[in-house]
Amino acid sequence: MLLATRGLLLRGVEETEEYLREFIWETLRDPNGPMQRHSHDYDLFLPWVHEEIRNAPPPPGTEVHGAVLVDRLLMDCAWSLCLRGLIRPGPRAVSSECRAGDYGKGYSLTPSGIDWVKSFKNA
Repeated sequence: MLLATRGLLLRGVEETEEYLREFIWETLRDPNGPMQRHSHDYDLFLPWVHEEIRNAPPPPGTEVHGAVLVDRLLMDCAWSLCLRGLIRPGPRAVSSECRAGDYGKGYSLTPSGIDWVKSFKNA
């Protein structure tokens, strides 16, 4: 099942954390790919994740979340990852440019977060 399609089935913060770990891993493994271009100067850009999930084809015969619930779940999960020290709000570098209106929507990996994402394929 496609990564974005699996996003339609998320139910809780822990499950969403693992989903975002894979999403970040997929984004970072192809530095010139479309996922990276849409993430701007962030390791995790929530509007891009949300768009990917919203545009995914739902699996046949499954009940999916509404856009508001997915939005809330992604924000709660990002905050949980911040509290765990895996991501922090803001772009990757001080010299990065933020787009107007991106406050609270983009996050970057901490050193612990980099290790957490790298361990994705070993999990």
